Amino acid sequence: MTVIPSRTLGDVRREFCAAYAAQHSWRKVGKIYHLQPSMARLIALTSYQPGRKVAAILGVAPRTTAHLVVIVGEIPAGTQVIQASQCTRCQAYFISNHPRR
Repeated sequence: MTVIPSRTLGDVRREFCAAYAAQHSWRKVGKIYHLQPSMARLIALTSYQPGRKVAAILGVAPRTTAHLVVIVGEIPAGTQVIQASQCTRCQAYFISNHPRR
């Protein structure tokens, strides 16, 4: 059974800022929420999206991202990249290990 977190990251940011206004110390704020002081400050003052572990500690939904790679061209069979070279002798495709590929 999946539990849907009821808090949002915006709620957590407001809580952190309110706790900092009362405590005047990121170290104390981090201690309250079981985080490093730098992580508490980073979440409160920036648009940082915490990873799974920190999101679980705070009770917020973990970030969900997708990395799309747009490919313009044809990927040769048996390879995974557009830059695959073809052997002049056997006509097989290969990926060079040279740093300037």
